[in-house]
Amino acid sequence: KNEGVLDLHISNIKLSGGDSAEFSLEHLCDTIVPDDSCAVQVIFEPDSIGEKQTTLEIASDDPDAPVVTATITGRTPYPVISVDPVLLEFDALEVGESDTLDITIENTGDAELTIDSLRIAGGGADEFSYRSFCWTIAQSTSCDLEAIFTPEAVGDHSATLHIYSNDPYNPEVTVSLQGRTPSAHIEIETNVLDFGSVPVGNLATEQLVIENTGERQLNISSVTITGADASLFRSSNTCGVVSSGGSCTVDLTFLPNSVGQKSALLTIASNDPDQPQYSIILQGTGGDIQSMAFTYGTEGEQQFLCMDKLSSGGSVVGGISDGEAYLAALSPEGDIVWQKEYTTESNGDAIYAVRTLWDNGFIVGGSIDWGTRW
Repeated sequence: KNEGVLDLHISNIKLSGGDSAEFSLEHLCDTIVPDDSCAVQVIFEPDSIGEKQTTLEIASDDPDAPVVTATITGRTPYPVISVDPVLLEFDALEVGESDTLDITIENTGDAELTIDSLRIAGGGADEFSYRSFCWTIAQSTSCDLEAIFTPEAVGDHSATLHIYSNDPYNPEVTVSLQGRTPSAHIEIETNVLDFGSVPVGNLATEQLVIENTGERQLNISSVTITGADASLFRSSNTCGVVSSGGSCTVDLTFLPNSVGQKSALLTIASNDPDQPQYSIILQGTGGDIQSMAFTYGTEGEQQFLCMDKLSSGGSVVGGISDGEAYLAALSPEGDIVWQKEYTTESNGDAIYAVRTLWDNGFIVGGSIDWGTRW
């Protein structure tokens, strides 16, 4: 419109920038007399889906505004995909069981949404599947896709569902799939068990607590010790089965045979799917030999004829006391903790050999009446 008092001469009307190729103009605007106007027709012919924009420029002999511009926009109807949820977590299932959860696909656009394809990928893809009839979704409507979890092995499983559609701005959306089966979980507070410095020939003991923080029974199949110094370390494995939330103790010993640093590797094999082999470093130092001498005496004849080490660090001794077989336990300080005599009412009963057993008992050998060996 010409709001001036003189004729307005239009020198050029054009479209520039953006998506101008998808717009065109039709007009007869040349000279516009005062208080008159001229119509410019803008034609939109999109050649692709989406939002379009260009600029209309009008050049004239207006001294104050020789060029005026206007923004021209247009759009084509297109689908908009929306998926809920984007993270799907299944309840814990036993191996071979199955569970189904829904994923809602919604079309919030103003054109028909087409689902081109579906695909499950990832490390646990074999544990998941889908069932869908959502191939065409009208505008402002939705459709439910079924995701199925069927675990084939114990442990945690995850995969990703890929959904491909004709949404021009979001042609691929993903949904994370997570599922698990109840499993045992081994937990040990330390990765290194240090016996410290132990005099050569002395026995040191430690305990290792195994906890099961999982949801099912933990089965300990083996406890082994390997490495260059494996023979210096020993374990007693009574932890065959540990219930959920329970614990078990492994007794360990270290008996250095020479001075210096010693180490080995303790490996616990179990049905924990994440840590089927749990390893712990065993270490200790062989210290200088400690020598102690003690004197014992009784009113009768007494002889110590044999000796063995106790797990407490003390010793057990065997021999003869006043004609009877004699056995005594000594503390690390040399004190007699307990003593016992055995007799067959014969003269010359004696214990010549003694060995400690894993259950803290003893096995002994000796003689009766100076002749019969047992």
